[in-house]
Amino acid sequence: MAAQPEVLQVCCQAVAIAARPAFERCAEHAIAELQTLETQSMRPAERDALAESWRYLQSHKTAWAQRYSDDLLVEFTKPVSAKLALGPGMNAQVIPSGFASLDWSMTQI
Repeated sequence: MAAQPEVLQVCCQAVAIAARPAFERCAEHAIAELQTLETQSMRPAERDALAESWRYLQSHKTAWAQRYSDDLLVEFTKPVSAKLALGPGMNAQVIPSGFASLDWSMTQI
């Protein structure tokens, strides 16, 4: 398959670069919401869980934002043929990306 046009590559790089601060803003918003819920909760166990959640997110925010940006760039630079597997009848089936490996274990609280 042909390489991606240069203009598309430039756009993908710009998106990947912008993804880091966008992810950080989203994480900051989530942290603020968790902190609000923590202060409003009347149950000590719930307050503890909320505090643990926002602190965990806070401690991983920078690394996850960088990883998100880096992973986007990797995915954007893969040829389309590496992302699609043509099955019977030429139906395109999307192959899962590497984003599934992010550590989301604290989302179960």
